[in-house]
Amino acid sequence: METREYAETRTEEAYIKIGYTDEDSSDADQDGWIDLYSGWYDFEFRVYSVNIWFEDEADFEVLVSTELSEEAGLELMSRALKFLDEIPLGALEDLEKVVIHALEPYQDEGQGIGRATGGLYNNTMTLYPNTINSSDPWLMGVLLHEIVHISLDEHIRESDGWVSAQNADEGFISLYAETNPNTEDLSETWPMWFRMRYFGDYFSTSEVAALEQQLKHRLAFLDEVIYYGGDTFGYFFPASYRVWGDYDPRESRVNASLEEPVNGGVHSGITNVRGWAISDTKISRVALYIDGEYAADIPYGGDRPDVGGAFPDYRNPRYSGFGTTYNYSELTAGSHTMQIKVYTIDGKIIESSSEFTVERLNEEFFGSDKPVSLDGAFVSARDDEVDLQGVLIDGETYDMTLKWAVPAQGFQVIRVD
Repeated sequence: METREYAETRTEEAYIKIGYTDEDSSDADQDGWIDLYSGWYDFEFRVYSVNIWFEDEADFEVLVSTELSEEAGLELMSRALKFLDEIPLGALEDLEKVVIHALEPYQDEGQGIGRATGGLYNNTMTLYPNTINSSDPWLMGVLLHEIVHISLDEHIRESDGWVSAQNADEGFISLYAETNPNTEDLSETWPMWFRMRYFGDYFSTSEVAALEQQLKHRLAFLDEVIYYGGDTFGYFFPASYRVWGDYDPRESRVNASLEEPVNGGVHSGITNVRGWAISDTKISRVALYIDGEYAADIPYGGDRPDVGGAFPDYRNPRYSGFGTTYNYSELTAGSHTMQIKVYTIDGKIIESSSEFTVERLNEEFFGSDKPVSLDGAFVSARDDEVDLQGVLIDGETYDMTLKWAVPAQGFQVIRVD
């Protein structure tokens, strides 16, 4: 973002909301908030112009209260813009003004905080020093929440798809969303979706699994919304990624392949889930789904010189591998589907899947206390397969076939009787 020095000081009517939380007070609203000073008033501001460069550039103003010193105001504005620069450009398109109020003149004996607002007031986001100076994750969460009110509520909140997904899910992301489902559920859920999908290290695997279960239908709905290159929201990629190297993010490519489990193959025991993913921009996350349910995020960035040689014009194609170890015996015997979803920083999602069959023994794992014996077993071989009859494992007898698996570079069980 390019910020110009303020060209004017002007008086303008703006909204302000300062107060505190006291859930036990009879004066509090349903969210436990008590106003000290709120409403529309005339304030004097230093006015800055902010430009996001593109042919359909999104421009907005930052109004900084003159009750803040110029130095303090610039510091607050710079920090706010730093994080706004990481919000998808399409979500910024409707933003017209960012108002930064002073706090101290409107407190009661030094008590009270400013409550950020957005959306309902002329596409304006209102911020305060206490919000801007909060921790990085908290500030980003506030900005994402308010930008939903400004740019996305109008298109999504009352749509049939969102309402149906909301009704189908098990719960809400927060008490605030549950208390205000018609006005705050989207603005609470979308920031979590954005962070989960495009910042893979923000949540732990267990947190992602819980969110995937609790918000399954809403997350799937948001996955399907066209954020880039569409008529509804414009472009999804963060403003700071307007140009990545020589590529225009609006025209960026992404490709991926799930190589193992092999499509149509037979898998058993502990082996790999692996493949590759490439993009013109940055791949932010590779997620694994088994039979339609989220399982885990897969580490990404492994050395794949073969992919680098095949796709030399992509960004860092050599370090495009993803992989993890997986115990296929955790699945039931029979047919299964494994799918990976690759997310890029510019909002694109690509999928690759494999349908395979699991052959397994009667337990997921046999430790050293459960002996395996081939004494008395009959062994025969043909081509790349080995038949074993009468294998004794933990007191039970099995017949099985092993086949050489090129991806695993070893023999795998493909039949168990």
